[in-house]
Amino acid sequence: MATDTSGSSRFRRPRSMRRRTSWLRRLFQRRPAVKPASLSHRSKRIRSKRIRPAEARPRGERLKRGLPPGFWRKFLRWALIAIVVLAVAVSLHQVWQRGVLTGLFQRAQPVEDLTGRCDRLDEAIRLALDDLGASPIFILQAEEDREDENRRWRFRRLTVRVTDQISLLHGNLAITRAVQSAGGQVLSGEQSPGGGRLTLEIGLDDVITHRLELLSDRTIAPTRGRLALIIDDFGAIDNQAAEDILELPITLTAAVIPGHPSSGRMAQKARGAGHEVFVHLPMQPRDGQTGEENTILVDLDGDEIRRRVRWALNEIPEAVGVNNHMGSLATEDKKVMRAVLEEIKSAGLFFVDSRTSSASVVCEVAEEIGVTCIKSESFLDYQDEGAEIKVQLQKLADQALQEGTAVGIGHVKANTLGVLKEMIPRLEKDGIRFCRVSRILALRREQE
Repeated sequence: MATDTSGSSRFRRPRSMRRRTSWLRRLFQRRPAVKPASLSHRSKRIRSKRIRPAEARPRGERLKRGLPPGFWRKFLRWALIAIVVLAVAVSLHQVWQRGVLTGLFQRAQPVEDLTGRCDRLDEAIRLALDDLGASPIFILQAEEDREDENRRWRFRRLTVRVTDQISLLHGNLAITRAVQSAGGQVLSGEQSPGGGRLTLEIGLDDVITHRLELLSDRTIAPTRGRLALIIDDFGAIDNQAAEDILELPITLTAAVIPGHPSSGRMAQKARGAGHEVFVHLPMQPRDGQTGEENTILVDLDGDEIRRRVRWALNEIPEAVGVNNHMGSLATEDKKVMRAVLEEIKSAGLFFVDSRTSSASVVCEVAEEIGVTCIKSESFLDYQDEGAEIKVQLQKLADQALQEGTAVGIGHVKANTLGVLKEMIPRLEKDGIRFCRVSRILALRREQE
């Protein structure tokens, strides 16, 4: 049986064969336009009927066909869309009134990072504690990173034991001065009724960065001498001994040789552990080369020497001072040392003469051009034997007890690490405080 696709209801499928769909789906379902297959006699008749003018049509037909085809379907479709849009708009308006979406439409404010300022403030506090004779062995620390809507900072909690011969009031004044010099402030302070505990809250603006608790302890010996210990060859030696030395419960100075893969990492780790950092500058010895990159040689001109010194300083930006690696020949040459020290002066650093030669002219030239220079008293581990290292360390301690200060040099060696672990507690009980070289310089200036 042939079917007519012209759209006439006479040839529609029986109702039982029609596909059952929901009224909502039928509402939004677009009917494809059906094109007549052929211009049959009936199609011509229907088309001619459609184009008849309205006044020529029967009255009943004019009323029936007054609206375009599919009008009610389109009307219901757009009415439903309008209702949905209106409901969504009303809901968003109510949420906006409650302030829930306000933050989404506001421009995001940048988060201020206070971590660097917190670290500088922490360094100032530790220097003040060092002045009070609080060795790292008597300091307990816990830290955590904190953040609010606009700022990010590092919070530290310090519990510090100091000798009872130091007044906590004096400690409060010393810490307050150090905090203010670093751009911070003491936000609050509280002292226990017995006077043996002082709690300070320290911060930047209104942000609390430190909670410091000072405890007066009669078992701690007062400071009788200060010893600055420089440990050479970090960077060139990257082993477990190097890692363990940085974790010792004392303050020391880490001298890092530039140009090695681990040089930057070790310098950063030493600085993060609260130690002082030096550039361990390779310089020409009497018996050949150092084997290091950009070694300072005596046959170089002044410009090349300065360039090599600048390279070394740029490799270790954490450095506050310089000491020589080898250099028994270079440190005897005034021309070489003048070029080296002039570049160090431009960088605002100081120099420690390792005294690899008894004829060194380092401090003599430094005095002429106005660079701070200090000499090392001895090497701990020139002989890499535990017994000899103990003897040399005890000599340095005795000098610190007699003269008030001493400076010594050790190296990244397993025997040196073992001796330090063994002797540090005993030396601390004797009143020896390990400190930075810069602290020794400040104390010696005060004594002049």
